[in-house]
Amino acid sequence: MCSALPFVLMYSLSVLLRADNNPKLAMVSLMVGNISNIILDYVFVSVFNMGIFGASFATSIAPVLSLGVASFHFICKKNSVHFTIKAYDLKVIGRIVSVGVGSGIMELSAGAIIFMFNSAILRLGGDVYLAAYAVITNIAYVFKGLLNGFAQAAQPLISTNFGSGIIKRCTRSLRVCLIYSSVFCVVCYGIITVFPGFIVSFFSNGDGEMELIASKGMIMYFSSLLFTGINTMLMYFFQSIEQGTKALLLAVCKGFLFVTLGLWVLTSVMGVDGVWYSVLFGEILTLVIALPMILGSVKKLKNSKYKSQFTDEAISDK
Repeated sequence: MCSALPFVLMYSLSVLLRADNNPKLAMVSLMVGNISNIILDYVFVSVFNMGIFGASFATSIAPVLSLGVASFHFICKKNSVHFTIKAYDLKVIGRIVSVGVGSGIMELSAGAIIFMFNSAILRLGGDVYLAAYAVITNIAYVFKGLLNGFAQAAQPLISTNFGSGIIKRCTRSLRVCLIYSSVFCVVCYGIITVFPGFIVSFFSNGDGEMELIASKGMIMYFSSLLFTGINTMLMYFFQSIEQGTKALLLAVCKGFLFVTLGLWVLTSVMGVDGVWYSVLFGEILTLVIALPMILGSVKKLKNSKYKSQFTDEAISDK
């Protein structure tokens, strides 16, 4: 618990650095925290035999080191954003909350979804299936972070150009983000489909039965990866152009509502295999809702009077 505040500050500051035109320092600070966490885990657990306390202590130190590295953005005076005491503007706070509440619901709903998945798997498959699900969720967490990275990298570009009224660059950034994230998802799913046993073997500790179940389940579970990537990019796009209600709707649909519906419907028809496909079910239904929303938003943006008097070429010349 003592690392909660540094972790929140570290995550928030990394977003601020990207928005303040210093994405490289944001990347370096997070890498320093992650790598130091790995090294300190080994030192405290294996060398000093500190057990679980050593692992938790290493995790507590890592965000503090990240904050130290990130603080050079302000120490070296590379910042255009400054700290101020007079920061209690209710209108600004309201805008921040309305835009960010979607991401917050995604994080909060993750715990509820895991609980429901655990309950369904224990009821339909037993302990071995639950162990297989633990492997799959660990891998899914990595993909979630990578997809968030794609989206968060595009956010400053989209929001800055939206604020400047350069709508063409907003839609171009969205298109590039969707293309690269989709290619990434397709390639990763191809690797998962071809080498599921090899990937699971890193977590199975020689348990052949669990490895077989996890390999099969992983192929079914990550069939949703492409749709997850698209929905994630669209949700962050809506946040970037301050359409928080649409971002919130997508977050609720993909993060809880449709996955829960899929878990209930598919398990009653397919048994334990329905658990693996419930995420695909939820992501497809979310995309069905998201497509008319994004097409309508892009059309309104292009026809909007809120456009810059400068062309892309004029701005690049400057």
